Amino acid sequence: MPGGILNLDGQTIFQSNNGIIEIPPSTFIKGISDLTSVNLNNASFDVATNILTLNVNDGNTFSVNLSSLDSGAAAISDATALAIALG
Repeated sequence: MPGGILNLDGQTIFQSNNGIIEIPPSTFIKGISDLTSVNLNNASFDVATNILTLNVNDGNTFSVNLSSLDSGAAAISDATALAIALG
């Protein structure tokens, strides 16, 4: 990869830009979309209803009912998966 560029069939697929690998706008790779990142702006939890509310940067709000989380190992794995998903 001379100069940090990967070319296939004469088309630039990936290029390096200060340590960030970029896909040029003229390149389309099936299965990869160029959607903007969704970041969590705010989260709140209502203890009375067990509802976790997530507000994200694109203006959407997601509500997650955590009532199904019970005590024990299943709850620990569910809570761990939720924490990983939230980053």
